[in-house]
Amino acid sequence: MKKAYMFPGQGSQFPGMGKDLYDNIPLAREMFEKADEILGFRITDVMFGDDAEALKATHVTQPAVFLHSVILAACYRDMDPEKLAAKGLAPYGPDMVAGHSLGEFSALTVAGAMKFEDALRLVSIRARAMQKCCDNVPGGMAAIIALSDEQVEDICSRTGGVVAANYNSKGQDVISGKKDQGQSPQAADFSGALVSVCPEHGCRRGWELPRNRTRRGAPGTCQENGRRRCGNNGDKFAVKRPDFPLFYVNLPYDYNQ
Repeated sequence: MKKAYMFPGQGSQFPGMGKDLYDNIPLAREMFEKADEILGFRITDVMFGDDAEALKATHVTQPAVFLHSVILAACYRDMDPEKLAAKGLAPYGPDMVAGHSLGEFSALTVAGAMKFEDALRLVSIRARAMQKCCDNVPGGMAAIIALSDEQVEDICSRTGGVVAANYNSKGQDVISGKKDQGQSPQAADFSGALVSVCPEHGCRRGWELPRNRTRRGAPGTCQENGRRRCGNNGDKFAVKRPDFPLFYVNLPYDYNQ
C-alpha cells in the first residue's frame, strides 16, 4: 500500500506543540534551537507555552506549524525501523507528499526540494508580510457550503468588496473582504451580508469565521499587497527536484476527475 504524507496549514497550531519532541529527541532539540537562531527570537518559548493568543499571531503561527511538521517528519525518518515495527508503525518512506497552503513549504522540505534553513527563512518572510496585511487591512472571512465555485464567484461579484479566497473542496469555499473604515468589530459586514444572501441560491450552510490574530485580515483583498511585500525573496533560495512526487493542492483542480 502506498503512503502519502500530508502537511497542514495555518490554523492547526496548538499550545505546547513540539515540546514532547524537544524534550525527548536530540535531533528535534537541535532543529528547534537552530530555528530560534534563524528567526531571531525564541519561537520555542511561544510554541511550548500555554498562551494560545500569542501563538495565533501570523508571524508566529506559520513558522510554528512549519517547524512542527518538518521536525516531526525528520524524527520519524530518523527512527529505527525495528522500533517502529514494535509499535505497529510503518517504516518511514512516503510515496508522495502534499500540503495545504503553508503546508506546501513543509511538503517541499520533507521531499528534499528545499533545505530546512532556506524554507524556514522563506516561511518567516511570508508570515511577516501577511501579518503586516492583517494589521493594515481590517476584514473577515466566511465559509460557504453547498454552492459551486461559479455561484460563489457570481454572488461575490454582485456583493461588492468580497472575493472567493479559498477553494477548499467541491461545495466548500471561503470568501473574504475588506470592512468599511469606521465600522466596529461588532458591526454587520461583508460576511453577514453574503451569508444572508447565499440561502437564496441554494446554500445549505454559511457562517462567518471567528476573528482572531490569525484571521483578522482579508486575505482575498490584501494578498496582492502581501505578494509585493514578499517581492522576489523566493528567487534567493534554491529549489531542486524533489525526492518523490509532490501534489499541489492549491492549484486549480477538477474535483470530478
